[in-house]
Amino acid sequence: MQRHLISRSAAAAAVVLAVVLGTAGIASAHVSVSPSSTEQGSFTVLTFRVPNEKDSASTVGVTVTMPAGEPLAFASVKPVPGWTTEVTKAAPAEKVEVEGITVDQVVTQVKWTGGEIKPGEFQEFSISAGPMPKADQLVFTATQTYSDGSVVEWNQPTPASGEEPEHPAPTVQLTAAAAGSDGHGAKAGKATITPISADVATHDDVEAAETRGTVGLVIGVAGLLVAVIALVVASRKKSSGSSDSAA
Repeated sequence: MQRHLISRSAAAAAVVLAVVLGTAGIASAHVSVSPSSTEQGSFTVLTFRVPNEKDSASTVGVTVTMPAGEPLAFASVKPVPGWTTEVTKAAPAEKVEVEGITVDQVVTQVKWTGGEIKPGEFQEFSISAGPMPKADQLVFTATQTYSDGSVVEWNQPTPASGEEPEHPAPTVQLTAAAAGSDGHGAKAGKATITPISADVATHDDVEAAETRGTVGLVIGVAGLLVAVIALVVASRKKSSGSSDSAA
Protein backbone atom coordinates (compact mmCIF):
# COMPACT_ATOMS: atom_id res chain seq x y z
CA MET A 1 0.00 0.00 0.00
CA GLN A 2 2.79 2.36 0.97
CA ARG A 3 4.74 1.61 -2.20
CA HIS A 4 1.62 2.19 -4.28
CA LEU A 5 1.02 5.56 -2.60
CA ILE A 6 4.63 6.62 -3.07
CA SER A 7 4.53 5.66 -6.75
CA ARG A 8 1.30 7.59 -7.33
CA SER A 9 2.65 10.67 -5.48
CA ALA A 10 5.94 10.62 -7.40
CA ALA A 11 4.10 10.23 -10.69
CA ALA A 12 1.85 13.19 -9.90
CA ALA A 13 4.86 15.35 -9.05
CA ALA A 14 6.59 14.33 -12.29
CA VAL A 15 3.53 15.22 -14.35
CA VAL A 16 3.22 18.67 -12.77
CA LEU A 17 6.94 19.32 -13.25
CA ALA A 18 6.82 18.25 -16.90
CA VAL A 19 3.81 20.44 -17.62
CA VAL A 20 5.35 23.50 -15.97
CA LEU A 21 8.73 23.14 -17.63
CA GLY A 22 7.18 22.13 -20.94
CA THR A 23 4.99 25.24 -20.99
CA ALA A 24 7.99 27.46 -20.29
CA GLY A 25 9.89 25.81 -23.18
CA ILE A 26 7.04 26.33 -25.65
CA ALA A 27 6.79 30.01 -24.79
CA SER A 28 10.44 30.68 -25.64
CA ALA A 29 11.07 28.21 -28.46
CA HIS A 30 11.42 30.73 -31.26
CA VAL A 31 13.84 33.46 -32.31
CA SER A 32 12.92 36.67 -30.51
CA VAL A 33 14.29 40.19 -30.08
CA SER A 34 14.50 42.36 -27.00
CA PRO A 35 13.51 44.92 -26.02
CA SER A 36 10.08 44.32 -27.53
CA SER A 37 9.43 48.08 -27.50
CA THR A 38 11.58 51.19 -27.72
CA GLU A 39 11.29 54.89 -28.56
CA GLN A 40 11.38 56.47 -32.00
CA GLY A 41 14.61 58.40 -32.52
CA SER A 42 16.57 56.44 -29.93
CA PHE A 43 19.65 54.26 -30.24
CA THR A 44 18.90 50.79 -28.91
CA VAL A 45 20.76 47.53 -28.35
CA LEU A 46 18.68 44.90 -30.15
CA THR A 47 19.39 41.41 -28.82
CA PHE A 48 18.25 38.41 -30.85
CA ARG A 49 17.81 35.27 -28.77
CA VAL A 50 18.21 32.07 -30.81
CA PRO A 51 17.24 28.74 -29.17
CA ASN A 52 18.14 25.42 -30.75
CA GLU A 53 14.86 23.60 -31.45
CA LYS A 54 16.26 20.29 -32.71
CA ASP A 55 17.33 17.26 -30.70
CA SER A 56 19.67 15.83 -33.34
CA ALA A 57 21.29 18.91 -34.92
CA SER A 58 23.04 22.11 -33.85
CA THR A 59 22.46 25.65 -35.06
CA VAL A 60 25.55 26.68 -37.03
CA GLY A 61 24.40 29.89 -38.72
CA VAL A 62 22.19 32.87 -37.90
CA THR A 63 21.31 35.71 -40.26
CA VAL A 64 19.31 38.82 -39.35
CA THR A 65 17.95 40.89 -42.21
CA MET A 66 17.09 44.50 -41.42
CA PRO A 67 13.71 46.02 -42.40
CA ALA A 68 14.15 47.31 -45.96
CA GLY A 69 11.48 49.99 -45.71
CA GLU A 70 12.82 51.50 -42.49
CA PRO A 71 16.62 51.76 -42.79
CA LEU A 72 18.69 52.24 -39.65
CA ALA A 73 21.38 54.83 -40.30
CA PHE A 74 23.91 53.31 -37.92
CA ALA A 75 24.44 49.76 -36.68
CA SER A 76 27.32 48.07 -34.89
CA VAL A 77 27.66 44.43 -33.89
CA LYS A 78 28.70 42.98 -30.53
CA PRO A 79 31.31 40.21 -30.95
CA VAL A 80 30.19 36.72 -29.92
CA PRO A 81 33.02 34.38 -28.85
CA GLY A 82 33.42 31.51 -31.29
CA TRP A 83 31.37 33.18 -34.02
CA THR A 84 32.45 35.12 -37.12
CA THR A 85 30.38 38.13 -38.10
CA GLU A 86 29.70 39.28 -41.66
CA VAL A 87 28.00 42.65 -42.13
CA THR A 88 26.37 43.58 -45.45
CA LYS A 89 25.75 47.21 -46.37
CA ALA A 90 23.92 48.87 -49.24
CA ALA A 91 22.66 52.25 -50.36
CA PRO A 92 19.24 53.05 -48.86
CA ALA A 93 16.25 53.34 -51.19
CA GLU A 94 15.58 56.83 -49.81
CA LYS A 95 17.90 59.58 -48.65
CA VAL A 96 18.82 59.25 -44.98
CA GLU A 97 20.28 62.13 -43.00
CA VAL A 98 21.37 62.26 -39.36
CA GLU A 99 22.38 65.56 -37.78
CA GLY A 100 22.73 67.05 -41.26
CA ILE A 101 25.00 64.25 -42.47
CA THR A 102 23.84 62.16 -45.42
CA VAL A 103 24.22 58.43 -44.84
CA ASP A 104 24.88 56.67 -48.16
CA GLN A 105 25.38 53.14 -46.79
CA VAL A 106 23.21 51.34 -44.24
CA VAL A 107 23.47 47.85 -42.75
CA THR A 108 21.04 45.52 -44.51
CA GLN A 109 22.08 42.16 -43.07
CA VAL A 110 24.22 40.65 -40.31
CA LYS A 111 25.36 37.03 -40.49
CA TRP A 112 26.96 34.93 -37.76
CA THR A 113 28.76 31.66 -38.63
CA GLY A 114 31.47 29.38 -37.28
CA GLY A 115 29.88 28.78 -33.88
CA GLU A 116 27.48 26.17 -32.57
CA ILE A 117 24.27 26.19 -30.57
CA LYS A 118 23.79 22.63 -29.36
CA PRO A 119 20.46 20.93 -28.62
CA GLY A 120 18.97 22.32 -25.42
CA GLU A 121 21.03 25.52 -25.66
CA PHE A 122 20.49 29.08 -26.90
CA GLN A 123 22.71 32.00 -27.91
CA GLU A 124 22.22 35.76 -28.06
CA PHE A 125 23.40 38.10 -30.81
CA SER A 126 23.32 41.87 -30.27
CA ILE A 127 23.23 44.85 -32.61
CA SER A 128 23.39 48.48 -31.46
CA ALA A 129 21.32 50.45 -33.97
CA GLY A 130 19.57 53.75 -34.53
CA PRO A 131 18.13 56.21 -34.70
CA MET A 132 14.86 54.26 -34.56
CA PRO A 133 12.61 55.41 -37.43
CA LYS A 134 9.30 57.21 -37.08
CA ALA A 135 7.22 54.10 -37.63
CA ASP A 136 4.92 51.83 -35.65
CA GLN A 137 7.26 48.86 -35.62
CA LEU A 138 10.37 47.21 -37.02
CA VAL A 139 9.94 43.71 -38.43
CA PHE A 140 13.14 41.72 -38.89
CA THR A 141 13.77 38.42 -40.67
CA ALA A 142 15.91 35.82 -38.91
CA THR A 143 17.32 32.80 -40.73
CA GLN A 144 18.46 29.84 -38.65
CA THR A 145 20.71 27.23 -40.30
CA TYR A 146 21.24 23.77 -38.77
CA SER A 147 24.14 21.34 -39.03
CA ASP A 148 21.90 18.84 -40.87
CA GLY A 149 21.42 21.36 -43.68
CA SER A 150 17.89 22.43 -42.77
CA VAL A 151 16.99 26.13 -42.68
CA VAL A 152 14.22 27.85 -40.73
CA GLU A 153 12.99 31.31 -41.74
CA TRP A 154 11.52 33.38 -38.91
CA ASN A 155 9.66 35.84 -41.13
CA GLN A 156 5.91 35.58 -40.51
CA PRO A 157 4.29 38.80 -39.23
CA THR A 158 1.81 38.49 -36.38
CA PRO A 159 -1.73 39.18 -37.66
CA ALA A 160 -4.06 41.78 -36.16
CA SER A 161 -5.81 39.01 -34.22
CA GLY A 162 -2.63 38.59 -32.19
CA GLU A 163 -2.45 34.85 -32.83
CA GLU A 164 1.22 33.92 -33.12
CA PRO A 165 2.21 32.26 -36.42
CA GLU A 166 4.38 29.15 -36.60
CA HIS A 167 7.55 31.12 -37.40
CA PRO A 168 6.99 34.67 -36.08
CA ALA A 169 9.29 37.43 -37.29
CA PRO A 170 11.26 39.20 -34.52
CA THR A 171 9.42 42.49 -34.04
CA VAL A 172 10.09 45.69 -32.09
CA GLN A 173 7.21 48.07 -31.41
CA LEU A 174 8.12 51.76 -31.68
CA THR A 175 6.55 54.43 -29.49
CA ALA A 176 6.40 58.18 -30.06
CA ALA A 177 9.18 60.27 -28.56
CA ALA A 178 8.42 61.61 -25.09
CA ALA A 179 7.15 65.18 -24.74
CA GLY A 180 10.02 67.64 -25.00
CA SER A 181 12.26 65.11 -26.72
CA ASP A 182 14.00 65.95 -30.00
CA GLY A 183 13.84 62.36 -31.20
CA HIS A 184 12.76 61.83 -34.82
CA GLY A 185 12.77 59.02 -37.32
CA ALA A 186 15.61 58.16 -39.69
CA LYS A 187 13.82 59.00 -42.92
CA ALA A 188 14.41 61.82 -45.35
CA GLY A 189 16.47 64.18 -43.24
CA LYS A 190 14.34 63.98 -40.10
CA ALA A 191 16.60 61.80 -37.97
CA THR A 192 18.20 63.15 -34.82
CA ILE A 193 20.41 61.19 -32.45
CA THR A 194 18.89 60.96 -28.97
CA PRO A 195 19.74 58.79 -25.97
CA ILE A 196 17.67 55.80 -25.00
CA SER A 197 14.76 56.87 -22.83
CA ALA A 198 15.09 55.92 -19.15
CA ASP A 199 11.78 54.09 -19.22
CA VAL A 200 12.78 51.79 -22.08
CA ALA A 201 13.41 48.23 -20.87
CA THR A 202 17.03 47.18 -21.40
CA HIS A 203 18.24 43.69 -22.14
CA ASP A 204 19.48 43.42 -18.55
CA ASP A 205 15.96 44.21 -17.33
CA VAL A 206 14.60 41.37 -19.45
CA GLU A 207 17.27 38.98 -18.17
CA ALA A 208 16.50 39.94 -14.54
CA ALA A 209 12.78 39.36 -15.04
CA GLU A 210 13.41 35.97 -16.64
CA THR A 211 15.76 35.01 -13.78
CA ARG A 212 13.12 35.92 -11.20
CA GLY A 213 10.59 33.82 -13.11
CA THR A 214 12.95 30.83 -13.20
CA VAL A 215 13.64 31.11 -9.46
CA GLY A 216 9.91 31.24 -8.77
CA LEU A 217 9.40 28.15 -10.91
CA VAL A 218 12.10 26.22 -9.04
CA ILE A 219 10.67 27.26 -5.65
CA GLY A 220 7.18 26.16 -6.72
CA VAL A 221 8.41 22.74 -7.87
CA ALA A 222 10.43 22.32 -4.65
CA GLY A 223 7.31 23.11 -2.62
CA LEU A 224 5.37 20.47 -4.54
CA LEU A 225 8.03 17.83 -3.85
CA VAL A 226 8.09 18.72 -0.12
CA ALA A 227 4.32 18.32 0.02
CA VAL A 228 4.55 14.90 -1.65
CA ILE A 229 7.23 13.77 0.82
CA ALA A 230 5.15 15.00 3.77
CA LEU A 231 2.16 13.06 2.46
CA VAL A 232 4.21 9.87 2.17
CA VAL A 233 5.66 10.26 5.68
CA ALA A 234 2.23 10.89 7.20
CA SER A 235 0.85 7.83 5.42
CA ARG A 236 3.68 5.64 6.71
CA LYS A 237 3.15 6.85 10.27
CA LYS A 238 -0.57 6.14 10.02
CA SER A 239 0.08 2.66 8.70
CA SER A 240 2.63 2.00 11.47
CA GLY A 241 0.13 3.15 14.13
CA SER A 242 -2.53 0.87 12.73
CA SER A 243 -0.15 -2.11 12.83
CA ASP A 244 0.76 -1.43 16.49
CA SER A 245 -2.91 -1.24 17.52
CA ALA A 246 -3.62 -4.51 15.79
CA ALA A 247 -0.78 -6.16 17.67
